[in-house]
Amino acid sequence: MKTTTTGRGRLARAWPCAAALLACASPSASGGPAGATASASASPCPLDVPDTRAVAHETPSGYALTFATDPANVDAVRERVRLLASFYNMHHDPTEGPAASGLGARAEIAPGAIEPLPPSRARARDVEEGALLEVTPLRGVDVQRLRREVQLRWGGEQPTSCPSAGW
Repeated sequence: MKTTTTGRGRLARAWPCAAALLACASPSASGGPAGATASASASPCPLDVPDTRAVAHETPSGYALTFATDPANVDAVRERVRLLASFYNMHHDPTEGPAASGLGARAEIAPGAIEPLPPSRARARDVEEGALLEVTPLRGVDVQRLRREVQLRWGGEQPTSCPSAGW
């Protein structure tokens, strides 16, 4: 179903996504002791959950980030990874993002700016100690580009914070 919105409607729909993505780069909002969990509304970044670590790696079809934590925090990490996948899909999957809602194409990229991610989809999956975020391009020819850009945004094989803008 295709819908049309006014400029104000577009802004209202985009604001929660932008605020959540920017919150990923902020310090932990939980403020509690180790083992305490915070609601994803405080910060959608899984790395803001106490005692959580991430490992990034290539997959045959794209890139993945595994978030592992202590048993007491597993549910909070899983919730945030699902939220992160949802935000990602709103911005990079043309069947869910701006193209699907009639917002049109992206503006041209300024020289030296980070290249936009190719049309792609994120999927959250539960793993024993947390959750896995898999990112796969919609076109096979974009696998290498996606890997490069995701790794650039997340800061390597052992990320310590979530990316802010551009994720």
